[in-house]
Amino acid sequence: MIKNYFFRPYVKTLAVTSIMIALEVVLHRFVGIQTPILQLNFGFLPIAAIAMLYGPVYSGFAWAVADILGMLIFPSGGGWYFGFTVSALIMGIIYGVFIFGVHKAPRRTRIIRISAAVLTIVVFITFALDMFWLHLYWGNAFSVLIIPRLIKCAVMLPLQIAVILGLAELISKLEKNLKL
Repeated sequence: MIKNYFFRPYVKTLAVTSIMIALEVVLHRFVGIQTPILQLNFGFLPIAAIAMLYGPVYSGFAWAVADILGMLIFPSGGGWYFGFTVSALIMGIIYGVFIFGVHKAPRRTRIIRISAAVLTIVVFITFALDMFWLHLYWGNAFSVLIIPRLIKCAVMLPLQIAVILGLAELISKLEKNLKL
């Protein structure tokens, strides 16, 4: 299982990853709610699919590349900030470590691993690290950022768990037919 975590440059893997990066850019930029200090979107879905299929290396780099491409192609807010790309890389790696191969696991294991991945990301990255980046970038006081970040985390935690569980079911069915 460990050997699958590392780079496997198959054409099919690169093609699927590229399509998922493009989908992440679209879902992140156009589907959801976006303010200067708060974003609610579904950009996590394609990265979760990459994490399930190909592991943390692909999902980490895919999310970092999607973040950079998204900002270059569709700039919004105050511009690109390296901290959010670092967060994207870390989130992709966390997804890959926790949910690589989860679509093949029994339902109970699937729920536990997906919940652990989302909880880790929401608490340590979405709430803590992203709030730190926002503080550095905008200069806002932490007291201004805490309430919107808590609301985002409270909304996104159950939503991400439910949607990624559904995605795992879908990938499980599709993998048999499409040989992903």
